[in-house]
Amino acid sequence: MESRRVTIRAVLTWALVAGAAASVWREDDVGTARQTGVGPSGTEPASQSPWSPYYWFGESSVNEAMSVLFPAIGSDPLVCKTSEDDIYKTGLCMRLADCPYYGGEGYGSCGGGLGTCCVFSQSCTGTTNMMVSHFVSKTFTTTSPGVGECKLTVNPRHNNICQYRLDFDSFNIAQPDPSSDCTEDFFGVTGGSHAPKLCGDLTGQHIYINAEPGGGPIILTMDTSKTLDMKRDWNIKVTQIDCNSPYRAPAGCLQFFNETSGMVKSMNFKGIDPPDDEGPSYWSRTSTTRRTSQPLRPDMRQIQNLNYGVCINAKVGYCDLTWTQSKAHGAYSFTMSGDGSVPASELKSEFGVENCVTDYVSINGGVFVDEASDAPIHAVRYCGTKFPEVKTKAQPYVLHVTTDVDEGNDRRNLGFAINFRQNLC
Repeated sequence: MESRRVTIRAVLTWALVAGAAASVWREDDVGTARQTGVGPSGTEPASQSPWSPYYWFGESSVNEAMSVLFPAIGSDPLVCKTSEDDIYKTGLCMRLADCPYYGGEGYGSCGGGLGTCCVFSQSCTGTTNMMVSHFVSKTFTTTSPGVGECKLTVNPRHNNICQYRLDFDSFNIAQPDPSSDCTEDFFGVTGGSHAPKLCGDLTGQHIYINAEPGGGPIILTMDTSKTLDMKRDWNIKVTQIDCNSPYRAPAGCLQFFNETSGMVKSMNFKGIDPPDDEGPSYWSRTSTTRRTSQPLRPDMRQIQNLNYGVCINAKVGYCDLTWTQSKAHGAYSFTMSGDGSVPASELKSEFGVENCVTDYVSINGGVFVDEASDAPIHAVRYCGTKFPEVKTKAQPYVLHVTTDVDEGNDRRNLGFAINFRQNLC
């Protein structure tokens, strides 16, 4: 009897793997709705659909086989994507029965329709040890005062966790005060490597937190002011990274990009409309005049007291890296020090340790061409209100960001949005 069970389990597992590989019950058949145990037509139960293995083998046998394919909290759980319309973008591919058992919710199918993409979300006072989980603002739906401390405790899922990646899928809390300090609302992480105090709009950003293998939890703290009424929201995806994972960021990198090209934005930098000849078109122009200096944007402020590295993974066959100011965000996409309220024609690059003392970015081995003399200039630090095209061959590629605690001599510094491009040898 036992050998017969093993044979049936092997056949079922083979059938399920083949079905997943062929996507017999495709994810796009059910990807527009949360998983509710229905077949690809969206009407018949999964157990009654001829496309479903439940129809042919029965629920208990399929669940037994699927436990082999979709371990609930094994060493290598399968990461899946939810449907495009869901607020959660990723989860863990699990058996339909396992998802609610471990405290998750199913958002679409995975594994060729054989599992459910299970999302684990927690809010204040929550605890999790899942490979992928979400820290969310379930209590904030309208304009209201803050609630003070709101914490999520993230326990390592095993003793070989060396890093956590935090993706800010959405993040909007109070902006810094006029001195660029996060005083009303702020977010912080304790229990791992140092993370800066952050606030404002961080949607689309990410950070890495290093941890000791076999160590204790990290704690995510969102502290919102009880005296400030505003609409807040956050959805922070927390991914645990094994010590031997190829996705682990190098030491000293708060942010890490594993692409040949992309864009790096400073914390709390917010995008604006595409530019025209004199600046972004929405910057108050009339039929007869057009303002060439930026408007006062209280929701776009450089955060003080930052000191972190942004690392770019050097690819094989690429020999150097080029940094350029983002044109997609207008003429004011690099304002780190000095007066950022001047007309666009008066924006000016600054470089060198003599000029860049308070707020600046550093690029080891940086070289740019001087506009006046057309001569190459070597510099590590860059600041001011304009960024030149900088090339470097110095590896590892790191953009180091520094801001001080005194913004008294600066006006309307928004931070930066700059592009990177690795170049073939």
